Amino acid sequence: MITNYLSQKDLVQNIATVKELEDKVRSGKPLNMMMGQTFDAGQPVDMMKYALFMMNLSDMLQDKGVDITNNWLIADHFIVDINQDQAAAEAKKQVKQRVSYLRRLNEVYDGNIGFVLSSELSSRSDYKENLEILFAEADRNPRFKELVMEAIPQDRRDNPSALRYPFEELATIQTMDTDVKVGPPYEALYDEPAREFAPIVGFNK
Repeated sequence: MITNYLSQKDLVQNIATVKELEDKVRSGKPLNMMMGQTFDAGQPVDMMKYALFMMNLSDMLQDKGVDITNNWLIADHFIVDINQDQAAAEAKKQVKQRVSYLRRLNEVYDGNIGFVLSSELSSRSDYKENLEILFAEADRNPRFKELVMEAIPQDRRDNPSALRYPFEELATIQTMDTDVKVGPPYEALYDEPAREFAPIVGFNK
């Protein structure tokens, strides 16, 4: 069931973890699925595509008796504080637009996707503790830091705060106790190295 669904190339470009997903489903444990909502161009179309994917996969898993929670992370904290690509006022306006759109998608397609603001998540104590673990490991483990740098675009690696983006992404995934992460193809640049270095510090793979 899951293999067939995730093999539809018009829907999914690449998934290397289908076996792990099947193992999680067979375990009978509750699953948490999340999508990180950035502020790139064309997001309304992406939101519909990924929202429908999450809704369909969630329905399939629930039909198999899996208790699954879906959340959409609205990355206002990332775009303002980390990338510094937008002013806080503009980001706040776009947050409202994205939340409103997601609510309409839920209503029209009978979805159950919740949303979490990264600005609120990043203020939690467990998030801050997860971030400290990652920076501490980078200080004492050169190989770990090397792996992380592979997850950073070339044009951002010279930035003194370059490690913040992959570390904050991984702290987000860990704090939300994520089992399944949905996202656009380019995020493989972050996710594939993260899958290798996350277990080093005991984080979710």
